[in-house]
Amino acid sequence: MISVAKAFWGRPELDLSDQAVLVADDPGTRQLFGLALAFLGGQRPPRVVCSVATVDDVRALGLSALNLALVSDDVSSEVRAQAGALAKALGAKG
Repeated sequence: MISVAKAFWGRPELDLSDQAVLVADDPGTRQLFGLALAFLGGQRPPRVVCSVATVDDVRALGLSALNLALVSDDVSSEVRAQAGALAKALGAKG
């Protein structure tokens, strides 16, 4: 979350709350995402799903396509697999 927040810091043309969805099962990661949105001045509610979310769940949050997927090296294999599957289904390149 810190690396993602740093990528958005000082770039007013980017809005983490508008351009990202977090796939996370643990409350700590979700809370860090919320803090990052608060510090970066996000204009929308956070988009957060758990690892059992479907593509329809993500689309229901208003995100219809992804350009890029960032998956942390320290997530569980289950979360990694689900995040990868969601990203692929939504058209992400990375």
